[in-house]
Amino acid sequence: MNTYSPGTIIPFLITTATTGDYETKLKLSGRGLVVRNDIREVTNHGNKLGVALEFKDKLNILVD
Repeated sequence: MNTYSPGTIIPFLITTATTGDYETKLKLSGRGLVVRNDIREVTNHGNKLGVALEFKDKLNILVD
């Protein structure tokens, strides 16, 4: 959890995909300041976390 401690700046990549007549992939990347975190679920494979980020820089947007 130290990686996602409030006050830490972390890199991120968000990838989306649309389906339908045209398939479009959208990627957002950048850096964000962790403002809060929360353990959402504990599983046999580890913890699922919720992390809230405040974007510090302009987001990079790539459309495929």
